Amino acid sequence: MDAVPTIGLRLDGANVSGEAFFEAGKSLLALLREVGRSVSSEQAIAWNLADLQRGSALVALCPPAEAAENASHTIARTLSGLRAVERTASRPEFFSDEALGSVRKLVTHMENGSGGLEVFSTGVGLEAPSVLITDQIAANLKKLHRPGWRAIGSVRGTLEMMTIHGGSMFAVYDELSGERIECRCSPDLMEEAAPLFGKRVLVRGEIVRDSKGRRLASTSSLRPLSTEQSPRAEDLRGLLADNPIDLEEWGRYVRED
Repeated sequence: MDAVPTIGLRLDGANVSGEAFFEAGKSLLALLREVGRSVSSEQAIAWNLADLQRGSALVALCPPAEAAENASHTIARTLSGLRAVERTASRPEFFSDEALGSVRKLVTHMENGSGGLEVFSTGVGLEAPSVLITDQIAANLKKLHRPGWRAIGSVRGTLEMMTIHGGSMFAVYDELSGERIECRCSPDLMEEAAPLFGKRVLVRGEIVRDSKGRRLASTSSLRPLSTEQSPRAEDLRGLLADNPIDLEEWGRYVRED
């Protein structure tokens, strides 16, 4: 029988609090979810608890049998991505802003005195099956912060979440960039968005990059996307940025099917 692909988290320290342990586990799950979305367009992996130990505070996760291959790719990309952040201070392939945010949360557990923090794998066949979360990763993550800016433009993706808690908002997932964009909007626009849930949409409004690197859109309009529709001038109009942004960044917000 082939080995089950497993990824885990080990926290070393004289006193690892339950809160720190569970929060670190949540951060690892969030990282796996975001990397997995970028690695594979198939259904998200339902990670299961494979092991839980006291002492060095260890938790391990494994996928159901039918998702073993996708899980192996996700684990490999997660570990190589963490290693890339430490070595080069550059954004790894398949790491969205959400994924980098989860790495930052893992780093906070190390910085808050939880002791050593290690992400490890088994059953994947990697030459380097583990990565230590170090001060160097923490330092390089700070270099990956981008300056804030505001612009008028468009984002596109699958409308996948809607909420009215703390204000009306829906989320659009862009499968090309691996980003989830939160779209703040009026209650009336939420009613327009409801029939489009689960469908690909184009959203227009004021786009804001905050200090954590997330994209936020104050929404003025949305419409369904269809490959049969021709681009409209207002959807492709350039961004009116307060501060200069690079061409790659600009291009992400003027794409159209």
